[in-house]
Amino acid sequence: MIKPLTAQEKAIIQQAILDRWNPHRLTWKIANHFDLSENQIRHIKSKATFKAEYARQLAIYQGSFDEIQLGHRKERVKAMNDLYHLIPDYRVALQLKVLAQIRVEVGQDEVVEQRPEPAGLDVPPRAQTYEEWLRQNRLAYTQTPKKRGCIPQNTAIDRRCAPPAALG
Repeated sequence: MIKPLTAQEKAIIQQAILDRWNPHRLTWKIANHFDLSENQIRHIKSKATFKAEYARQLAIYQGSFDEIQLGHRKERVKAMNDLYHLIPDYRVALQLKVLAQIRVEVGQDEVVEQRPEPAGLDVPPRAQTYEEWLRQNRLAYTQTPKKRGCIPQNTAIDRRCAPPAALG
């Protein structure tokens, strides 16, 4: 009778896949992460069920999604989540690899293009002449809301439109 893999063994598979760039230190790293001896890790890695699951998960990681059911992906995400919480803070690169793989499995790995909306006023183009500038200012003045019957005069401070502090 073949025993199914434990959650710890599934997390070991995920770490072995993500950290396989240095296979000589892999057993030592896994042993330190899971508080096991190197011999225990070697024993786990020698099991036939472990090897078969490792090959299947590696195929998923490398993009071969043939006959992969949603339930297997869910188990993979759970195993990667467990692994993520065991990674110490100083192993930032491994944490980022795990998060990237979780994002791929969940389907949020596509970049969403966001276009900024224009903010602020719709400013007309810069005036080339003084007359054009005057015309733009008159147009802007007619389009702004007026204060209670306030009509500006040609003086610096119009007594009817100025705030009380400016009349002083």
